[in-house]
Amino acid sequence: MKTTTKKLLIICIFALALLAVCGLVAGLLLRKSGAASSNTIAFYRVPQNVQNAIINVLNADSENQNQEKAFEVLILNEDLTLEAQKKKIKKCDAVIFINDIQTAEFFESPVTKPINLALANIADGYPSSILSSLKISGAGGSGAADGAENSAQSVKILPFLYDFYELDVNYPLYKKSGMKSLNVWDDLAETAYRELPYTKAPVILPVADDREFLNFMGLIAEALSGSKAYENMLENFNFEAALEKGKPLSLAVNEIRGFLQYGLMPYDSIKFIPEDILFYMDHELSGIYFTKLSQHRKISNKVVNNYTSIYCPSKVFTADRKFAAEQYSISLIKNSAETTRLVKNLSDSLQTELATKTGLSPVQKNCAVPDHQADDVRFWLAASKGPVMPLANFFRTQEERHSAANKLRELIQ
Repeated sequence: MKTTTKKLLIICIFALALLAVCGLVAGLLLRKSGAASSNTIAFYRVPQNVQNAIINVLNADSENQNQEKAFEVLILNEDLTLEAQKKKIKKCDAVIFINDIQTAEFFESPVTKPINLALANIADGYPSSILSSLKISGAGGSGAADGAENSAQSVKILPFLYDFYELDVNYPLYKKSGMKSLNVWDDLAETAYRELPYTKAPVILPVADDREFLNFMGLIAEALSGSKAYENMLENFNFEAALEKGKPLSLAVNEIRGFLQYGLMPYDSIKFIPEDILFYMDHELSGIYFTKLSQHRKISNKVVNNYTSIYCPSKVFTADRKFAAEQYSISLIKNSAETTRLVKNLSDSLQTELATKTGLSPVQKNCAVPDHQADDVRFWLAASKGPVMPLANFFRTQEERHSAANKLRELIQ
């Protein structure tokens, strides 16, 4: 009898062990297949270095709080639409992404849960320019409330980092030009003209990169026409209509064509991608570079102190500006204590760490920042009328962007 009982006990233990091993293997296979588990953050079209930085900051915070790693990671296929991955997304807790026309529509839909701004004082430290750019629902909000969950002010898309489109100025070359200011667009053109004796490339921008070229042409269009005219162009955006005479994008085309014709921008730069711009910056071959904050971070330490970052100057000096910036945002698929804490951490308590690790600009107006570049971007966004989605993000497909960029390349030559 004892022998039989012992055998049964051994069989039960073996069966339980086998079941545990099978469960572990199944879990590993599930994660490998890309299926979302509980407590999962999904990333969509977020650069790998930014993904890593965000997760590392969150994990480090969990360890400091003596908690286990709170979230698993799911990388959504950037070549597929969000709608095509809807079933997978619904199994996640939250999605982190860069704003474009597709994400704006998808994450404002019933797929996502509202983020209650009053809960945990989320967004309390945001400057008014950032808050005014949000689509706020509920009492006092700009949108319509969508149920009991939205009885207080809430948003479905909450920004927490920005990558700013800017100009980097080689300061030693600028000093040689004898210019005293770079406050308006004509100052930029005159600076470029005065730098011709010292460089064959006073101004350069990455014309060969579809996305970046479109974004810089949009940046210039806003600078020349003003934020109101530019936003009117973007409302129900139509590319061909935007190129009509006198429209913002047409003004930008005319200006860059003139830069090429008068030698202020070399025709060689039509073949330039961002990596070429970085080469020119590292070797100080040009005077004024159209670039962005994340690209500025890649400049060689040997020469980085020779560069001053500024926002793109407007046609006439005015505070009525809206600046193009890539907006890193979060939307919630599930409402829980964990996701509320996640949103609070990203938008408030971990802002300093996130800005330091990513090199991007925080949204919090009073948090510490790693350097004056991030602080400048934060100030420019706060002092302006707020951020605006970069032009390339208004095209839905890579094919549309390529076609539009090709059209602009033809027009500037």
